Order: sequence, then structure tokens, then C-alpha cells
Amino acid sequence: MRRKNYFAIFIFQNIYPVFCKRVKSVGVYDQRAVVLIKNICRLSVKSFTYSALREISSSPVLYAQKFAKEFGVTLVLKSASTVICDGSNTVINVTGTTALAKGGSGDILAGYICGSLARGLLPFEAAVCSAYVLGRAAEISSKQKGDYCVTAKDIINNLHFSVKSLTE
Repeated sequence: MRRKNYFAIFIFQNIYPVFCKRVKSVGVYDQRAVVLIKNICRLSVKSFTYSALREISSSPVLYAQKFAKEFGVTLVLKSASTVICDGSNTVINVTGTTALAKGGSGDILAGYICGSLARGLLPFEAAVCSAYVLGRAAEISSKQKGDYCVTAKDIINNLHFSVKSLTE
């Protein structure tokens, strides 16, 4: 069942826990309509999950599932392999290169997810598809310039090649 309207919400890191608890308590709409994008290092902030980076890094899938279930959201946990979880479904995206470890790549991901939601994809589907397409665009960009020289703009410029590669 597809929903007609989703909201894209950008939240500062310090208020994630407060926001998630509020969304869970309100219960007005399906909380999984909220997509949170977190870097694995930032998920380990003690006031956030009470877990150390080493613990989360050793089993990111477990922590992503636990977080998504606890707060009732779709979580995109960025790392070398991105874990995407909505509490009941989990996908590990292995596309991408170190070119994504630069400023702006998370913003591109957030924008692509918002665009996918606007096109009618469900939040989990939007997150999975967006992470994959962005990872492929980074791989294409890295082949052209090398990981070190790739900028966020290069990745954006190769998004269409990434999408096209899915249909060939």
C-alpha cells in the first residue's frame, strides 16, 4: 500500500533522540515515514544510543535494527557498507567508494531520498534505491577522476549514468 504524502524532515544531531521519542509518542502517522540518515560515528554519541563506536562498528546491522525498532523510523546508517533498516526489513548496500566520505555526500543522499519519496516510493524503498544509485554514481565518478579528486558535484553529475546503468 502506497501513501500519498510523506514529509522530509531534517533534524540537527543533538535533538534526534527527543524528536524520535516525540514521533513515537504522538502516533498520528506511521513513524516509518520518517527517514533518519546517520553516520556510524555519530550514532555512537553516548547521549544518543549509550553505545560505544567500537560496539556499533562490530555489529552495525544489529544496532540499526534495534534503533529502527525502538524509535519506529527508517534508519540509513552510513559507513563503508550502508545499513538501511525500518525495524522489520534490513538491507546492506555495498555500492560506493571512499569518494563518498567527503562533505556533501550525505546531503545528496538526503535529497535523493526526498525526491524518491516525492515520486511515490515508500520510505524504506526510497532509502534503499537512493543509497544504491548514489553509490553507483560515486563508483562511476571514481573511475573518471580517482577517489581523492571526486567532489559532491561530480557525483551529482553522474547520477543519470547510475540510473541508466540499472536499465541496460
